Amino acid sequence: MSADQELDDLIKLLSNVTDAHTSTLFWLDVEQNRLQLKAAYSLSRNLCSTASIDVGCGLLGWVADNAKPITLPPFNQHPKTLQYYTTAEDIKSFIAVPVMHNNKLLGVLSIDSKQNYTFDNKHQKILDGFARQFAKMLERQRHSGESEGQLKGSAKLYRLCHQVATSDEQNIFSNLLSISAEMLKFDDCVLALLDDTRDKLQLKVAHGDSQKYLDKWFPADQGLAGLVLKQKKPLRLIKLSQGKNRWTVFGRRGPKLKMNAFLGLPLLCAGRVNGVLAFGSQKPEAFSRQDEQLAAIIALQVATITAQWQLQAAKASRRQLDSLTGLLSHSSFQQRLDEQLPSAGPTQPLSLQLINVNNLAATNQKFGYEIGDELLRGVARILLEVSPDEANVARFSGQKFALMLPNTNSAAAKELAKRICNIIERSRFVIGSKELTITVSIGSVSSPTNINDVDISDGARLVDYTRKALQLARQSKTNRVCTFSNLLARISA
Repeated sequence: MSADQELDDLIKLLSNVTDAHTSTLFWLDVEQNRLQLKAAYSLSRNLCSTASIDVGCGLLGWVADNAKPITLPPFNQHPKTLQYYTTAEDIKSFIAVPVMHNNKLLGVLSIDSKQNYTFDNKHQKILDGFARQFAKMLERQRHSGESEGQLKGSAKLYRLCHQVATSDEQNIFSNLLSISAEMLKFDDCVLALLDDTRDKLQLKVAHGDSQKYLDKWFPADQGLAGLVLKQKKPLRLIKLSQGKNRWTVFGRRGPKLKMNAFLGLPLLCAGRVNGVLAFGSQKPEAFSRQDEQLAAIIALQVATITAQWQLQAAKASRRQLDSLTGLLSHSSFQQRLDEQLPSAGPTQPLSLQLINVNNLAATNQKFGYEIGDELLRGVARILLEVSPDEANVARFSGQKFALMLPNTNSAAAKELAKRICNIIERSRFVIGSKELTITVSIGSVSSPTNINDVDISDGARLVDYTRKALQLARQSKTNRVCTFSNLLARISA
């Protein structure tokens, strides 16, 4: 893997971690006193790949000139101050930090967003962590004095970064173990995540004798792991003991490992430790300084991702949101529907729509699930824009969305559904270097109906009829709206 590809992989990882619209890394050309775009990942078609900024000019130039970060939660500057877009973009929040090495400016790292939320201090600290990694990579490129082993280790490390960015929580730990085994020689490997409310560690990765302890809890202040957590620094012990002595990583009740060398690293992100990654070897002096550096970068990447998972989980738990799209989850939407449906009547009808993204499975198979996820986020943004009330939009399941329309009769709901179909069909979803178009099918049913012998007075029945209308729409042709009347006509035919 080339050095530039490593930069591209890491900038892409930064975008995934922060949900950025655009992430940029600018390299400082000292002779010309200008910032040159070195690496970028953007959802925009208007990114200027040859962007060049004078130090002191614009927001990025200010960061370079002052060697200080800048955070604009509500971005109220003119878009031209960013200087890396060819046309104006509707940016709503922005963060940039200097990339420093030994108090020397190497460049500027930035992220921006078009979302309705704003970046906070945690995002800046995450950005600072990535800036340190970019500084090491840029310095390495500048001196280009790496050994062949280091280059191979970097390639494996950035393969891990890519897998971390594209895997779910269930798969990332197995990826960590397999790639760590390629990079380091060890007999035992353990990774435990910290629950600071309980002051305990839960074992999530285990290799060797520790496997039988998976998912068990241990005190966070005992054993070698407790020492790593307390110091918040790597712990490398190259010669523990010879013979049959076994060392405890998590205290007396945890796994006892037969090892003569130990390497433990804190999972440290934004100044907070959220776990421990540790390796053991029966061979004395098994872990070198280079091993410690590689393992530290692995620990940083895992710490960043797990911190993001924890942040997303906390937000979703508090606000009952779908973690991918930020919309209401299925359960919270169903509860909201059940609360509002009893008040529906002839003068205050309530309509429900189920929107299916067509052929998403084929898109995932052709381009990958990351592209499919971006399409779902794009559809979610459109639904939020056209919905009369953002609180009534949900991700119903997989590729389906739900839209609740209080005080909306069947005719008005059908018109809105047609408008949604047309908007999505005309939209161009730009994801990286790809430009995709998609269609949707919509089932739309209202309560109460104008059919006297049909009762749609409870949420389960309304959802069931809407599902059937959606199924009919999908069977008929793509980009079609089917209502309850269409469903009855099909049944009676």
